[in-house]
Amino acid sequence: MKKILAGVLAAASMLAVSATAFATTSDKTVTKAGELTYDVAVTAPKIVLNLVMPAKMTAALNPYGAEIKIDATDASKVVTNGIASTMYTVTNKTEDYGVYIDATAVTTITTSDKDASGKPAWSVKGNTVTAGTKGAALALMASKAAPTITSKAITLPTTTASWASNAGALLMDSTVAADTTNKTPAGYTTVKKLAYVAASDSGTDGTCYLTFVGLLAGEDTNKPVEWKEDDAINVNLVLKVSAGPKTLT
Repeated sequence: MKKILAGVLAAASMLAVSATAFATTSDKTVTKAGELTYDVAVTAPKIVLNLVMPAKMTAALNPYGAEIKIDATDASKVVTNGIASTMYTVTNKTEDYGVYIDATAVTTITTSDKDASGKPAWSVKGNTVTAGTKGAALALMASKAAPTITSKAITLPTTTASWASNAGALLMDSTVAADTTNKTPAGYTTVKKLAYVAASDSGTDGTCYLTFVGLLAGEDTNKPVEWKEDDAINVNLVLKVSAGPKTLT
């Protein structure tokens, strides 16, 4: 885990600036008609955040349904779905500000399975997979409370979604083409306000949880699916932190 003093992030993360209306040192008496000229400086407030973020995030491909332990403190919390990770906690120790987290991912495939053009023969896309057709679905999920973990497959969200009802999701998609107009690479997906972390209140720090969940296609009748040791999903994930209200009403 890594502590981030987000003064470093403040310049990049501020969504708005405000003028300080009470910064005058004295009033001026006006007795004649005319003009008054003012030099007004409008600057961004100096915001310092105190967050504890994951130092590293990883997920495991699990095509054979093995039990993957996802909570180091609770041996009963295991999952057998096709892609899984531990529960990562974001902690906000800041007393004056809550925090929004935006997420951007660039998803690519590494595999020896190629199509006729030399491109990967399978992809990461959507929220479901089809038995007998090699493919994967993967999402980064955010939740206010630690998610309830069972050995059953976790349902992926239908779409990429910003924080609502204390949950958000970023769906990965390796099939997205590069966009030269918006200067985004192939495999690019993004979501604003994936998560919100409340400010620390009376010694109780704000928290939220991030988890990778996903599915790998299995075989269908007379249609085997072979997952190989060199199959890999590569996700370049960027989390952007910005100051927000102390609490959400």
